[in-house]
Amino acid sequence: MTTTTKSTIAVLGATGDCAGWALATALTKGHSCRALARNPEKLVDLMTARGVPQDFLDRNLVIVKGNAKNKDEVKNLLREAEHKVVDRVLFGVGGKPSLAFTWSLFTIDDPTVCGSSMAALLAALSELAQESTTATRPQVTAISTTGITHGPRDVPILLVPLYHWLLAKPHVDKHQMEDLLRSASSQANPNQTGLSSASIVRPTLLVDGPGTGLGGVKAGTESHPALGYTIARKDVGLWIYENLLVDKDTVWKGESASLTY
Repeated sequence: MTTTTKSTIAVLGATGDCAGWALATALTKGHSCRALARNPEKLVDLMTARGVPQDFLDRNLVIVKGNAKNKDEVKNLLREAEHKVVDRVLFGVGGKPSLAFTWSLFTIDDPTVCGSSMAALLAALSELAQESTTATRPQVTAISTTGITHGPRDVPILLVPLYHWLLAKPHVDKHQMEDLLRSASSQANPNQTGLSSASIVRPTLLVDGPGTGLGGVKAGTESHPALGYTIARKDVGLWIYENLLVDKDTVWKGESASLTY
C-alpha cells in the first residue's frame, strides 16, 4: 500500500450488522473490498439497502463465496492476486442468538463459530506469509463485546447480571476468539503469523436505528473503558471504518476499544 492508494479491505461476517455498516462505508469511500459470504445475493441486497450505489458495488466489491470456518476459502478471500494480500481484515463473525431453556437463557445457533472462524483466519494468514515473504501482513480488527475484558469493569453495574448470567454462553465463544487473536498478535515475527497488528472492538448492547454519528460515540481503552448502556450498530461500523480501516495512523491500532454512547 502506498500513500496515494486507499487500503484494500477483506471482511468476514459482512452480513452482520456492525461489519456490514463498516463495509458499506468503505465501499462508498472508494476502497477496494473483498467479502466472504455463503449467500452472495444476500450481501448485495444488504449493501444496496444501506445505500451503496450499484456502480460502487460493481467497481469496488468482490464477493468470495465460502464459509469463514474454512481455511482455504478464507485464503481465497485474503489473496487479491498472486503474492498480494489485502491491507486490512475486519472480522465480524458471530452466531444468531436464540432462547434456551437453561440457566443462561440465551445461546447461539453455532456456539463455537467465533473461535473456529478466527482459528481459520489465523491459519490462512500464516500460510500466506509462508508462501510469500513480500506479501502484505495486514492489520486485523475483530468485533467482540463488552463484558469480557481483562481490565477494569467495562459495563455499568446494572448490566453485570445480564452479561454474566443471561449472556454467559455466547461470551465463551467471544473469549476464545479474542484469546486466539491476542496470542497470534503477541508473537514477535509477522512473517510467521502473517499479521502486523490486531485490534479488538467491544461495543456495548447493540441497537438498531440511524445512530448519532461519531460525535456521540464514547471510546475507551481496556485500561480506561468507556461505560454506557447502548450503541447503534451503524455507529459501530462507522467508528471502525474511521479509526481502523482508513489509511492513517491511529491510537487504536493494537488496542482493545470499548464503544458506547
